[in-house]
Amino acid sequence: MIEVLPSFNSLSSNPLRRLDTLGVTDFLDTLDISIDPFECAHRIWDQLDREHQELVSFLMLGGEIDLDSEVAKRSLLKGTVETIASLGLLSEHNGNASLSGLSLIRYHGIWLFADAPSPSPLLYFGSDSIGLARRLSPSPGKNALDLCSGPGIQALILAKSGMHVTAIDINPIASEICQLNALVNGISEDLTILTGSLYNALNNIESSCSYELITVNPPLLPIPEDVPYPFVGDGGPDGLNITSKVIRGAGDKLTDSGYLSAIGMIGLGTNNQSAFERIQNDLLQAGLNGVLTIISSFNLGPQSGWIDGIACTSVAHAPGKYSSKEEAVKEISRAYKKIHYDRVCTYHLKAWRERQPFQNPILTIQDCSADGNPLGPWIL
Repeated sequence: MIEVLPSFNSLSSNPLRRLDTLGVTDFLDTLDISIDPFECAHRIWDQLDREHQELVSFLMLGGEIDLDSEVAKRSLLKGTVETIASLGLLSEHNGNASLSGLSLIRYHGIWLFADAPSPSPLLYFGSDSIGLARRLSPSPGKNALDLCSGPGIQALILAKSGMHVTAIDINPIASEICQLNALVNGISEDLTILTGSLYNALNNIESSCSYELITVNPPLLPIPEDVPYPFVGDGGPDGLNITSKVIRGAGDKLTDSGYLSAIGMIGLGTNNQSAFERIQNDLLQAGLNGVLTIISSFNLGPQSGWIDGIACTSVAHAPGKYSSKEEAVKEISRAYKKIHYDRVCTYHLKAWRERQPFQNPILTIQDCSADGNPLGPWIL
């Protein structure tokens, strides 16, 4: 749980510079964060000495450091704790220090504060965030719009690349964390941060500009209606509740040469392809063409790892709903069968304004998925 946020007026121009000289920056740049942070930590844990294990736990996993321990007095950890304290982000309880419910990672030269890993986060950053960031193609000097921006990784990368970026999230805490990240990276001038619901938030500013790029990493998980799940991940039964609104509104906001880049998940069944039809109808309404690349597929049959993961999060998010995880697995499996899904797929959608009468398919689907993709859900 996020505990405190700093006074932005008190931040220095290079508040994290000391982490460069300590070696923290280079260490974090070495890590592969395109996977779950716990999986990343597990994979490298035995390679690390005690000091770097404590560093990973403190910065990435929301762990605490015993300030009286010998390892906490070594230069790497001591300097890191002092740097975090100088930002006003250090929480101390009974001699233990933590990062105030936040995590700190590095990606693409960007420092990113986000919610520490938890079953019910307030704002979201995960492997899908990296999946979308890998697909960015900045156009320096032009305008970009980042919807459902969360802590702002897409917006920060685009602004650092020279685009004029507007970042929007419905969660005011996410907007504050995004502002913090802009300040610590020194890129506030080209980044406007708004709190509101998708395109409606633009009504709060005097702007009629079009955007060369619209990005969105929305709540995207296909979650049946009766299954409790954190709002930052729940995309409705087909995973498209927010994505559909973004697609339909993009036609009026994109430049003639601009495009929409969206990451997402959809539920599918042998006799249920309604998610594809919904995306195609949204594109048609917006006057856009698109390519949807299916990357990975997760089976919803017996022993499904997908359902097991949804059940774990659901039980933690709403502990009174189910008597056990086993009951949650059974109920959630029934809920997916009720809506005729037998698999869940990850995808990337790229959509653009059609400049000629529709001659090609409105939606082109390329399926590159296979069960058990060893590289994770967002890359092949």
